[in-house]
Amino acid sequence: MTIKTSESQIDKIMKTITSTVQKIKDEIIERQMHWNKRIEDYLRSLSQESRLTLIACMLFFMGIVFIGMMVVTIIQLEKKSVRQIEFEHIRGLEVKSKSDTNNLNKNYYYGREN
Repeated sequence: MTIKTSESQIDKIMKTITSTVQKIKDEIIERQMHWNKRIEDYLRSLSQESRLTLIACMLFFMGIVFIGMMVVTIIQLEKKSVRQIEFEHIRGLEVKSKSDTNNLNKNYYYGREN
């Protein structure tokens, strides 16, 4: 009987956790819907020129951030890995070539004499 009571306690705890997680999910979804509605209302109040200006500014800002991140990454790579990376010289590919690549001109005699 002690096993059944412990299983029922575990079931109660799991139900409590599940309901709490569901409440948190619902609250997050509700907040997201509220934020989306506020953003939509704000953007609808703007004129077409203002929207285009806002989009252009956002793209410009994101481009500047992207270029800055690339520059910082390249500088960090140069500082950290120049000492660690040793570049190996690229050797030419050694291809074994046969002198008789054209086998069509090769005469086979099969034990016969001409």
